[in-house]
Amino acid sequence: MIIDAHTHRWLGDGPDAETLFLDECRRNGISTAIVSSLVGGSYYPASEQVRAANECSRDFASRAGPSVQWIAYLNPQDEQWPSELARCVSEGALGVKLWVSLKDARGSLGNTLEVLRRAGAMRLPVLIHTFTRTDSNLPGELSPWEFAALAAEAPDTVLIAAHAAANHRHFIGALSSRPRNAYVDLSGSFPEYGAVEALVRDIGADHILFGSDAVGRSTASQLAKVVLADVPEADKDLILWRNAARVFRLRALPKPDLPCSLAPAELPDLRTDHFCFCGRWPCFDTPCSGPSQLDAVLQSAGTERAYVGDLGSIYRTDLAEANAQFFESAQGSARVVPLATLNPQAPNWPHVMRSLPPGVTGTLVFPNLHRWELDNPRYAAFFNECAARRMPVWVNCALGDDRFRHAGFARRPVSVDELKGFARVAPQNAYVFQGVSEVQSFFDEFSNDDRFRFELSRLTDYGGRLCSVVARQGAARLVMGSEFPLRDIRAVRWVAQRAGTTKDES
Repeated sequence: MIIDAHTHRWLGDGPDAETLFLDECRRNGISTAIVSSLVGGSYYPASEQVRAANECSRDFASRAGPSVQWIAYLNPQDEQWPSELARCVSEGALGVKLWVSLKDARGSLGNTLEVLRRAGAMRLPVLIHTFTRTDSNLPGELSPWEFAALAAEAPDTVLIAAHAAANHRHFIGALSSRPRNAYVDLSGSFPEYGAVEALVRDIGADHILFGSDAVGRSTASQLAKVVLADVPEADKDLILWRNAARVFRLRALPKPDLPCSLAPAELPDLRTDHFCFCGRWPCFDTPCSGPSQLDAVLQSAGTERAYVGDLGSIYRTDLAEANAQFFESAQGSARVVPLATLNPQAPNWPHVMRSLPPGVTGTLVFPNLHRWELDNPRYAAFFNECAARRMPVWVNCALGDDRFRHAGFARRPVSVDELKGFARVAPQNAYVFQGVSEVQSFFDEFSNDDRFRFELSRLTDYGGRLCSVVARQGAARLVMGSEFPLRDIRAVRWVAQRAGTTKDES
């Protein structure tokens, strides 16, 4: 049994989004999805927009039947919220959703507190968007610490802080001594390794709800965080449905449609990993300080070969020495294929390249973390030299979630247009792009150029995206990538294997 306590229909989405939503639920065994509709592009929507959004949720739930329930979206700064709430409850809403419009122009939460107290009097739980961005939160957005203060001021209302698994290390402590009316959900954002375990230790499984943030995120990528977490099965049961059933007072839950009949999607070899790291990361401890430890993890996960970068080398300036140390530590590893970290911005890159051992498999470069433009002609000599040496290049375009990076790190986004600009002039060589979520326009332009491949981790993060790419392009130019240790090494494979298409049973 699974209750997804945080899902969305965006006002203005067409019927395809509804079909995708229901397909995601069936595929992943969701018994009940609790949906709210939001007004895209408007954090402080007008009364008529709020009403239209709630009508969208109501009508969707009516069409979908008991597997979809809905909650009322309110803008606390809109004077009409009391009448809108009353109308929604009379039409079947089970609770309230508050998004970014929590503070007024002066930064006051007074109006939001009024909503919370009214909801408590009506025995309605309130789901509140919370974030701990590295950069400043949006003007009306709540931090977990502000959420905790609200929970204390509205003790008769059940409050749920959304997105606790986003930047979870900064969420820890906010609710450790929380009021008993304060809950969290795990919805959305980057499916980070260890987040569920950390929150269970901090808050307790009895106050954590599963949420996906679908269809913005794929249900499976969010579900994997719980299913693969190293917590007792009883805790998973609480998180996946028991807590939500209690909070939303759900009775006679419908049985999920699984096992649904799926036609397996065409997938690349999932036993070979093209997006994997070990070593010391400056932000937090990782489970694999070196290749020998990673070897054991790969074996346990069923991964036969991994092209691996050294996390500790990314921010080193003495790359010749860093690579030498990494390659020495990888000697004798059965599954780890070490990649050399190079930085074409460094003036001594020719020396670093010459210092690599003979027969090196390839190099890993970081235009995102090292902040250089992949398509800048300044770096043509570097890529020409890689090609001359027949040294394939793995290009890291993203690592983790930039919204929740360490405050000391500055990054730059790598766009698909930049990748296409590079591909137009790239010398003959083999390239693997890591961490790219939008690939179709690249394939449209370079449909027959097999020099370029993409690892698929980010495609599994968004509902239907991997299926869509495979349907149009096939899987020949996709490769497996786990993004370990930022993700559970099993997670991307687990999600990809659920990216099938529903068979026609008629």
